Amino acid sequence: TRSRGARARRGGPRAMSGVVSSAMPTPVSDSSGGVLHACSRRDSRVAKDFLTEVLLPAMHVEPSELPTDCPLNPAADLFHVQEEHKRSLSRGTWKCDFCGKVFRSEGYLDRHMELKHRDRLALDGPCLGDLCESLGCCARSAARAARSCGTEDERRRRFRCEGLGRRCFPHDVAARRDFEARVCGAIACERGVMRGPADGLARGPGGYFGG
Repeated sequence: TRSRGARARRGGPRAMSGVVSSAMPTPVSDSSGGVLHACSRRDSRVAKDFLTEVLLPAMHVEPSELPTDCPLNPAADLFHVQEEHKRSLSRGTWKCDFCGKVFRSEGYLDRHMELKHRDRLALDGPCLGDLCESLGCCARSAARAARSCGTEDERRRRFRCEGLGRRCFPHDVAARRDFEARVCGAIACERGVMRGPADGLARGPGGYFGG
């Protein structure tokens, strides 16, 4: 068996009857039930794959070198602890390493995590899915990109991207410039469609370099 941290995932939501999709944003509530944040678990997983398999290796940056408050830091992700405690078993089944329960799909396990192990969410951590617009690597971002864009949209998105670079590489000017060139520089509105650095990259069932 393999844990999520050991690249257990073999793809998106399973093509099985009755599978619960993990694509819908997860509402994160405080103790009184008020919603603090809504984050897409699936988009977060795809963004994390892009960061750990494509962007950071290309920049020769280890995730551990990033500031703890950097939204690009996979270890600070809202879902990080939960994802590390998901184990892929045989025939598409999944196990919760918190309580030992086994589920017939990853979608059901995701729902279990939301209902039973909400206390393991890093409520003060970033939602990697929120980076999709800058990275251009998620379904939600693709849907938004399909809408007509203009020069102002491109400028605004690049401005936010450059702010992300300053936050994540506050003292490493070379790394910040590399990030701006690879990510911010790839943001463009072409013929009314917004593009990002992950556009055109093939992503297999096991990740960007997985099968």
